[in-house]
Amino acid sequence: MTLKDLKKTEAAIKDLILFDSSWKNKKLTGQFPQKVLQRLKIYKELVKNSFDSLFTSIYPHTYKLIKKDWTNIYKKYLKAYPPDSPMLNRVAKKLPEFLSKQTDVLKKYPFISELAQFEWLEVEVYEREETNGKRKSIERLNPIHEIYKFEYPITKIVNMIDKKQLVKNIKKENLNLIIYRDPKDLKVRLFELAPGTLAYIELLKRGLTHNEAIDILIDFFKINNQDKNTFNKNMDNLKKTLKQNQIIVTN
Repeated sequence: MTLKDLKKTEAAIKDLILFDSSWKNKKLTGQFPQKVLQRLKIYKELVKNSFDSLFTSIYPHTYKLIKKDWTNIYKKYLKAYPPDSPMLNRVAKKLPEFLSKQTDVLKKYPFISELAQFEWLEVEVYEREETNGKRKSIERLNPIHEIYKFEYPITKIVNMIDKKQLVKNIKKENLNLIIYRDPKDLKVRLFELAPGTLAYIELLKRGLTHNEAIDILIDFFKINNQDKNTFNKNMDNLKKTLKQNQIIVTN
């Protein structure tokens, strides 16, 4: 078998495993003996069950919201983004991107892509490995995190879905979140960021110290001398809160 023939056979097997419609293609199924087709059908069901479980576990709220259309959307997604990674979770990575192009769904749920993005980020952060190696014992921003700026109140939407409330007429409402992994219990946590807090964290992310960040913010917000002490106390309290929440860590 030539390399070209091998690739053709691999593509045929992939189609038969992923897409029901492929089994109606006699030219495709005719490439394989009946015994091979029977084994492929068994494997196809195993893969289907794995994918079904994978997608609903990664995107539970997205699934609940569009449950009636889920099967159709799910099939379209696999055709648009067939698996290209040996890592099972990566099969589901591009669902937010896919949903951002589904006009019919967006008309009803304009926030659906952001909801899926929010759920994917939780998986991404949970599985992320720190690659910085050993460090001296210093205070720093938790390296296992993502900062995301949402246009919709995603946490409110998630809460509504959990409470089985009707989710409709959701208006845009900017939401800044840091999604991070707690180094103590390895759980993924969320923290809403006010504009000032976001600015402070962005400075820490650039490697600045607490005091350096304060100096820049004092200048940026044009804090006068009379209010500097109060501002410094507020920033110290903010740092304390971020440490308690394991957003600033010592390691």
